[in-house]
Amino acid sequence: MLLLGALEQLATIDAEAVRSVSADIAGDLPGSRLITPRIRPRPKAGNDPEAAPPLAEPQGDPPSDAMERRIAVLEARIAEQDVALRRVLTLLVDWAEAGTGPAFFATKG
Repeated sequence: MLLLGALEQLATIDAEAVRSVSADIAGDLPGSRLITPRIRPRPKAGNDPEAAPPLAEPQGDPPSDAMERRIAVLEARIAEQDVALRRVLTLLVDWAEAGTGPAFFATKG
C-alpha cells in the first residue's frame, strides 16, 4: 500500500488505491480469491435514546451509619487541608511579590 502511494506520488490513499493493491496481491497468489471487506455505515452522532444502553439499577445495601460517619470525618479532614493549603499558597505568593523569602531562624538551646 505504501509502496503504491510512494510510486504513484499519492497525497492520500483512497478506496481505489486499496482495491488496486488488493487485486494485485490476489493475482499473485495461486488459488486464492479476493476477499472484499464489508463496509458498515458509521453510526450517527447524536443523542438517540434508543442507541444508549439501559442504565443499571444500583445494587447493594444502602450506606450504613458507620460508613456515613466515616465519610463525614474524611470530608472534614479535606476541608481542613484545603484551608491549610490555601494559607500556605497565600504566604508563598506574598513572599514572591515582596521579593523576600521566609525568615527561618535556627534555634538551638
